[in-house]
Amino acid sequence: MKTKVIPILILFGIGNAATLHGSHAGIRVDGDFSDWHARPQLLHLDPSGDAAPGGIDFTAVGGYMSARGLAIYIRAAEPFRLATSQVRISLDTDGDAETGRPFLGLGIDLEIDFRQEPGDPRFYPAQAVYTNGPTVAVAAVVTDILPSGLNNISTHPESAEYELLIPVSMLPAVTPGGRIGIHVRDGNTGDFIPDIGTTHHIDVPEGLLTENDFTTLDRRHPGDIRIASYNVYHEGPWRGDNRGIPGGEEDKFIRQLVATQPDIIAFQEMWSTTPATVRAFLDEQLPLEEGSWHVVKNRTGSQDCITASRFPVTHVWDHSNRFTAALIDTRDVLGFQSLIINAHTRAHVENQARRILETDNFMLLARNIMRGNDANSPVGEIGLFIVGDLNANAPKTELTAARTGRFTQPALRSLDYAPDRHGLPLADAAPRHTHRRSLATWKSITTSNTQRLDYILYPQSRVTLKRAYTIDTTSMPLDFRQPYNLVRTDSDTSDHLLMIADFAPRRIDYAWEAEDPVVTDWFHSRWLGSVHIYGGDFYYSRRHGHVYAHAGESGVWVHNQDLGWWHSNALAYPFAYRNDTRDWIYFRPADDVGAKVSAYFDFSANEWIPLPATPPPP
Repeated sequence: MKTKVIPILILFGIGNAATLHGSHAGIRVDGDFSDWHARPQLLHLDPSGDAAPGGIDFTAVGGYMSARGLAIYIRAAEPFRLATSQVRISLDTDGDAETGRPFLGLGIDLEIDFRQEPGDPRFYPAQAVYTNGPTVAVAAVVTDILPSGLNNISTHPESAEYELLIPVSMLPAVTPGGRIGIHVRDGNTGDFIPDIGTTHHIDVPEGLLTENDFTTLDRRHPGDIRIASYNVYHEGPWRGDNRGIPGGEEDKFIRQLVATQPDIIAFQEMWSTTPATVRAFLDEQLPLEEGSWHVVKNRTGSQDCITASRFPVTHVWDHSNRFTAALIDTRDVLGFQSLIINAHTRAHVENQARRILETDNFMLLARNIMRGNDANSPVGEIGLFIVGDLNANAPKTELTAARTGRFTQPALRSLDYAPDRHGLPLADAAPRHTHRRSLATWKSITTSNTQRLDYILYPQSRVTLKRAYTIDTTSMPLDFRQPYNLVRTDSDTSDHLLMIADFAPRRIDYAWEAEDPVVTDWFHSRWLGSVHIYGGDFYYSRRHGHVYAHAGESGVWVHNQDLGWWHSNALAYPFAYRNDTRDWIYFRPADDVGAKVSAYFDFSANEWIPLPATPPPP
C-alpha cells in the first residue's frame, strides 16, 4: 500500500495572504529586519569576538539590488550609535578593481562615511564620497537609513541592526547583470566585514534600468504620466503685492515648465495666489488640446499648496492643515484614480514636532479615504502619491511615517496604515540632478548649504518609475540646455529646484516578485524564473511553457494545457495547489536560470507525472 505524502506547506493555507504576501517584496528598507533574517543567502557572516576592545563587532553584512536601489544591511554583536560611529561603507559599484580608489582588492567608487569631523556643525554628521566627483551630505545620496531618528545625534537610537537604501541613480557605473563589491569597517583599525582578503558581492539584476547620463528631459514613452513638485519661493511668478517679481524672473518659470511639460504639478508657497490665476497662466503657457487645466487648493485656513492637473479633479478635501488632498482621475492612463497629497510641512529643526503632527494628519486622511471610511471616498482602485516640500532629510522619523504609514518610534504617534498594497511602503522617486549625482532639492539663498527637502513618493505596487530628475540649469552644459530654450540662471528663480518623475502602470503584478520590465518583454521572477510577456495576461515561462496567469495579493494563479489552474507564490514554490484535484503538486526543481520543469509530483495520485516540452516564443 502506498503512503500518501502531505506537503508541510499546507499548514500555511494557500489563501492566507497575511502569511504569504510578505515574501513578494524582496527586501524592504522599512526598519523591520525580518526579511534579511529570512534570506541568509544575501548575507556575509562574521564570527563575533574579533573586534578591537571598545570597537564595533560586526557579525553580518548584506546587500540586495532592485529597481528601487541598493539596500545594505549591517548587524553587530552589540547595539551601537551609527550617527556617532566611525563606520565607513565602501562600494565597488562597477565591479572593476582597476577603476576607483584601490582598497582591499576593490576599486571603490562610492563610500558612505559616518565619521564626524572636528567641529562639524551638521545635525547629521555623515557624508558620501565619490571617487570621481564631489563629497556631499549623506542625505543627498541615501534615501533611507533605519532605524530612523538619525537626524540629530541627540535623538539617534542605539541598534544592533541597520539598513539603508541608495537609489540606482546614485550608484556610479552600475551595470545590469554585473556585481557590486562591499566592505564595511569601523574606522581604520576596527573590525572589518568581510575580513581582509575576502569580498562580499551583490548581484545586479539583468534588465535593471540605469541612467548614468541624461541625454534628454523627455519622457521615455509618450504615454508616461509626468508629476512635478515645485516650491516656487513666496508665490513664484505671481508674487504680486509688495513682492514685485524682478524683470525676466517670470520667464524663468515659464521656460522650465515648457521644457518639462508636466501633467500634474504640485506647487508650494502660493499663499495668496488663487487657482484661477494659476489656471490662466497654465492655459496660456502650457495650453491643452481641449479645455482648461484643472487647478485646486485647500480652501480652509492659511494654505499655500496648489495642485494643477491636465486630468479632471473629482474631489478636493477641505481641512485646517497645510496640505491639499485632491483626487485626480488618471484611470485612462494608470487604470486607477490618484490621490495626490500636495504637502508643505513646517521647516527647521525646532519645528519637528509640528512636522510630525502634520504628517500624521495627512496620513490619517489618506488612510480614511483609501479604506473607504471617508464620506467622499471614491468607488474603485486608488493609488496614493505624496508630493511636495516635506522639509525633512532622509533619516527623519516623519519622512519614514509618510512612506510606511507608521512611526518607528511608537511613542511619537500611532499610525498603523500601509499606504500601498501588499503592506508595502510608498517608494521614493528620488529625482537626481541631470548632470551631477545629488538628490539635493534646496539651496540656501545666503550660504552654500544644500539639502534634500522635497519628495515625490509613489505606490510601487501600481506604477513603475520610468525617469526622475531635478532641473538644475547651473550644472547643465550649454548644448543640453539650448534645445529646451533653457538659460543657465533659470533654476535660480527659487531656492527649491523643480522636480520631475515619470510613471507608467506596472506591466506585471508585484506578486511575481520581479522587476517590472521597461525596455524588454522579458522579466525574471525570483521564484518562477524567466518569463516573457505576450499581453492580456498571456505569458511564456521557460519552466512551464505557454500559460495564462493572473496575479493577486496572495500569489499567482496559472493556467496551462496540462495542469489546468494552479496557484503558488514566492514562499510556496516549487509547491503549488492544483484546482482540478484540490490537492498539492510539486514541480521537479529547476536550476536558477529558469530551465524547463520536466515533471511534477501529484500528491493526490502519489506519483511523478512527466510534462511535455513546450517550444519558446520566436
